[in-house]
Amino acid sequence: MTSVYLNWALEDKGKERVFFTNFVNHFGLTQRESATKSFEDLLQSPRIPQKRREFLNSEFIKFKTHYADDFWEKYSLKLDAARLELSSKRLKVNSKRTVVELASEAQDTVIEMGKAVY
Repeated sequence: MTSVYLNWALEDKGKERVFFTNFVNHFGLTQRESATKSFEDLLQSPRIPQKRREFLNSEFIKFKTHYADDFWEKYSLKLDAARLELSSKRLKVNSKRTVVELASEAQDTVIEMGKAVY
C-alpha cells in the first residue's frame, strides 16, 4: 500500500467517502485485481481506527458480492469511451498538422515556380 492511498483515506472530509468506487475513480485505477488488492491492503492499515475499518470492510464485502461486476463493466466502457475520444482528438490534431504542412509545401512550390519563371 502506498502512503498516498493512506493519506487519502485519513483525510477528514466531513462524511465517509473511502469506498472502493471512490478509491478507483480518485486514483484512476484500471486493473480490477490490483485495485482490489490495494484497497484490501488499505483497509488493513492500523492507522485507520478499528471501528471504521470494520465498517469499510463490511461495505467492501457488500460491494464485491453485489455490485463489482456491474461497476467494472461500466467503468471499462467509460475508459474505452475516454480512450476513443482521446484518439479522435489526436487524429484531428494530426489532420490539422497535415493540412498546414501541405499548405506550407504548396506555398513553397508556388514560390519556387515563381523564381523559375524569372
